[in-house]
Amino acid sequence: MKLAIGLLSLALGFSAFAGPEEHLQNQTCYTIQVPQGEGVPANIPSEICLEEVVLTAATKTISIYSYFQPQLWQNLLVTNVKQTADGDFTFSAEKILSDISEGTCGYSETSTLLVSGKTDYLGRGNPAKLKIIINLSTMHDNCHSNPNDREYTYKVN
Repeated sequence: MKLAIGLLSLALGFSAFAGPEEHLQNQTCYTIQVPQGEGVPANIPSEICLEEVVLTAATKTISIYSYFQPQLWQNLLVTNVKQTADGDFTFSAEKILSDISEGTCGYSETSTLLVSGKTDYLGRGNPAKLKIIINLSTMHDNCHSNPNDREYTYKVN
């Protein structure tokens, strides 16, 4: 019995160290596309990585898994799900990443993650086939100015 417990402890100890390397190999990463000479705003990630995409069409929910960026993919709101003629599904989802407002008529900034793609009839999607955009909307005076919208598109590495 002591031998079995010892071997189990040893095996669990090794598997705990192997986790991140395994996830590094299994993830698909996207890099933000910005014009040359232009920087990436501080609150927008320059790289987005994920490992798995699963759509549950019946409940219109999506699960996107990332070991290294789990908070980025939590609470995605599915805005559109359609079944194609071949039984697959297309979807769109979004999430507000940040919403900053400085008073009644001050500066405001909202960044929204937009994800769309296609899954098979079982709801499994290819992480390398998504369209990922972050929309950054800023206003210098949210009472008297129109929003300045800027889209940041991501391309798979």
